[in-house]
Amino acid sequence: MEFSQNYLLIGIYVAFIIVFLGLMYFLRKLGRKWWCECGKLNLWSSGIWNKHTSQHMFDAYSFTHMVWGIAIYFVMQYLLPNLNFPTKLLLSTLLGAGWEIFENTSFVINRYRRNTISSGYIGDSILNSMGDVLVQELGFVLASYLETKYSIIIVAFIELGLLATICDNTTLNTLMQIYPIESVKQWQLELKNK
Repeated sequence: MEFSQNYLLIGIYVAFIIVFLGLMYFLRKLGRKWWCECGKLNLWSSGIWNKHTSQHMFDAYSFTHMVWGIAIYFVMQYLLPNLNFPTKLLLSTLLGAGWEIFENTSFVINRYRRNTISSGYIGDSILNSMGDVLVQELGFVLASYLETKYSIIIVAFIELGLLATICDNTTLNTLMQIYPIESVKQWQLELKNK
């Protein structure tokens, strides 16, 4: 039994590598740059309304991916309670990679420009997409270790913190993608310009 379980774990680790290599491949096919055109390989970009947004490994929007990781964990706990943790994590990674590919299509990039305060959004660099998936997985793993109430506190802290600092968060970003509300966009722009 232990022998076959070791093979399962090795297979899952190999699958993780394949997912990340596939993510890099498809993003490159979409014309994504490896990292910021400025040539600097920074881990963090503090500005969100400039040409560095989504071009370095992490930025303020990375925290939204942590929220998604926590949410995906609880959805999987509910829908797939008997599935082992490594397989759930792999499925979460596949979802994150799939989103990063979809997010970098011209369809979604244009929706961001049109419907959100990210009017200058040009898509993610490959490095940023990799960082986003890693942060999502961090959220997933954190949720698996913490009591539910602490995961809720983390989500609330992130959402309120992002709203206070960048006038945007996971909730507003998702809302504006699915059902854009012009008054919300104007309110965000007013807060941003203060």
